[in-house]
Amino acid sequence: MDVDKKIEELKKEHGEIAHFEVGGELVVLRTPKPGDYKKFTDRITNDKGSNAAAVEDLVLSSVVCPDRAAMRNLLERKPGLASNISIALQDLSGMNVEITISKS
Repeated sequence: MDVDKKIEELKKEHGEIAHFEVGGELVVLRTPKPGDYKKFTDRITNDKGSNAAAVEDLVLSSVVCPDRAAMRNLLERKPGLASNISIALQDLSGMNVEITISKS
C-alpha cells in the first residue's frame, strides 16, 4: 500500500493525525484520548522522576502505525524519539493553540 493512501485511511479512521518517517518507517499518531492525556499530565506534574516513562506511555497510547510492539522497538533504537514525538502530541492535544486575552 502506498504511504499517501495509508495516511488518508488513517485520517478517516482517527481524525486529526501526525505522521512522519523514521528510518523509512511510517509512524502515525492520533490525538491522545482525554484519559491518556490526563494520566500523562498527572504523572509529569506529580512524579518528576518518571517524565521520560510518562512521555513514552503517551506515545505508545497514541500510535496507530506501526503497532505498539514495533513502536516500542523503534523507541529502543531511537531513545530521543519519544521526546520529539511528544511535541506533535501536544499540538494534537491543543497545547499550542494561540489564545488571545482581551482585558477590559
